[in-house]
Amino acid sequence: MSNKFPAKVLLVDDDPIHLEIVAAHCRARGASTVWTAANGREAQAVVAAQGTAIDLIVTDLNMPEFDGIELMSGLAEKGVGTAVVIVTGAAAPVAAAARKMAALYGLNFRGLLKKPFAPADLDTLLKSA
Repeated sequence: MSNKFPAKVLLVDDDPIHLEIVAAHCRARGASTVWTAANGREAQAVVAAQGTAIDLIVTDLNMPEFDGIELMSGLAEKGVGTAVVIVTGAAAPVAAAARKMAALYGLNFRGLLKKPFAPADLDTLLKSA
């Protein structure tokens, strides 16, 4: 990923306010398309429909029904090479385990953001990735 903000972003989080704030930030940074999903199952449907059109997936870990770990597992099984950023409010050991899991799954892992985060933190993370 270059210093340019990704054009097509999928945001996955069960908090609708968080989704809207981050979606608005992505659009303000130049994202032409922002999909949102309330859980991993919805996200998998977007990935199935859009495939390689998605440049970046930003996913929460802790969501009802189908969490971020299940989503990452599904992405890995399908060989999805899209860049992935994990967002979590979980304790440090859980966040570290998720980071290791993303690496073990062979995902295009770009980093982890601890909730709550300022949307500008996403920019910083992507520039350093």
